[in-house]
Amino acid sequence: MHKHSILMVDDDSLIINTLSKRFATREIELFTANTPEEAKSILDKVVPDIVILDLLLTKEDGSTGIL
Repeated sequence: MHKHSILMVDDDSLIINTLSKRFATREIELFTANTPEEAKSILDKVVPDIVILDLLLTKEDGSTGIL
């Protein structure tokens, strides 16, 4: 069975930690990034099934910084 993968991009560690705990009970490969640069580095190596993206990142707008 294919293990699904998710990339979460958010600069709020509380959100990352909360969602990480939620997904830990599932068979999901989870990748997290705090900045668009970290997300791009992950996306160079992995093609996730889903991206959960904070559009209001502090450093750079999520939509223009990653999409």
